[in-house]
Amino acid sequence: AAAIVQHRADWGVAIEAIARSNDLGFITVQDEHYDFAIPTTRLMRPAVQAFIALLQEEETHRQLLNMRLSTSSA
Repeated sequence: AAAIVQHRADWGVAIEAIARSNDLGFITVQDEHYDFAIPTTRLMRPAVQAFIALLQEEETHRQLLNMRLSTSSA
């Protein structure tokens, strides 16, 4: 996305949120799915625990759904 915005490229592959946040066109190649891998030795670190808690919050789910709905209608 940065290369396109800087006129160093005519096209590229990016996730939809990045394309939209840079006012670029977007053609879906495939739905986006994310997996997070965390070494078990780091699982109890405060930052990791905060991340896990954030992912479990209803408000996070609501915001992610709203992002998905707003980008699919754009």
